[in-house]
Amino acid sequence: MQTSPASFSRELWQANLPLYEKTLALPFNQELAAGTLGRERFRRYIIQDAHYLLVYGRALAAAAAKADHADGVVQFAEAARTAVVVERSLHDGFMRDYGIPAQDFAATPLSPACHHYTQFLLATAWSAPYPVVLACLLPCYRSTRKWASRSMRAPGTRILTRHGYRRIRARNFSMPCRPSAIRWTAWPMPPTPARAP
Repeated sequence: MQTSPASFSRELWQANLPLYEKTLALPFNQELAAGTLGRERFRRYIIQDAHYLLVYGRALAAAAAKADHADGVVQFAEAARTAVVVERSLHDGFMRDYGIPAQDFAATPLSPACHHYTQFLLATAWSAPYPVVLACLLPCYRSTRKWASRSMRAPGTRILTRHGYRRIRARNFSMPCRPSAIRWTAWPMPPTPARAP
């Protein structure tokens, strides 16, 4: 029996749900969602996130180059542009608001976690086949979307006003290239092997 891309994706999400829930429960994520994250920690987060977005944009551009149909090329090229131009411009506002000069941002190295994750993304984007690149990129879209959706609905959520993070969230999840509009299951996928009974 053939597994559809949609059902395969749902199955993988369910299999990894306990890890995702543990990630949400991390103190940093809890404080970020509640708006209780200290100013200096939020400042460091914005710097790392801006570094991450540039690399993620490169990985999306590599996916565009590998896409095996025109819609995939256009969609990933637009997503790469969004990551690099639009989202970085939103972070530029935070850089100004939090007193981070461009030279300080440029001189701040990636944290080990950010470095290792972004290098994994780039290595996979450049060296792996297109379906593997899609699998590499999807978790960021899906988990970020779910986290933002959940934290925006949570009672007592103060992130929206405490750090002004609403500017990023409102823009992120209304853009045509954001996760809600990504047509992952509409793209041609290689056949999946039949499962053993």
